[in-house]
Amino acid sequence: MHGDWISGCGKSFTMQGVPDSSKHKGIIPRAFEHIFEAIDTSEGIKYLVHASYLEIYNEEIRDLLGKDVKRKMDLKEHPEKGVYIPGMILAIN
Repeated sequence: MHGDWISGCGKSFTMQGVPDSSKHKGIIPRAFEHIFEAIDTSEGIKYLVHASYLEIYNEEIRDLLGKDVKRKMDLKEHPEKGVYIPGMILAIN
């Protein structure tokens, strides 16, 4: 997902929504709900889901699943791994 709009126009609300509100869910919880509902209804197939949640703002990267969401992360490139962020939390289900 990418949002590059002016401040105060509702990007965070659109993406995250209101916690514990089925009526005001954001795009992110709806997307995950859709993915896991599709997985639950499929038969005979195993899935492995990897997810990270990051913010890029003013050319600074932050891990929104990490313990310190204000900590700035670095973007690196590795010849075999490709582009990655060292220390980024990877949620696996």
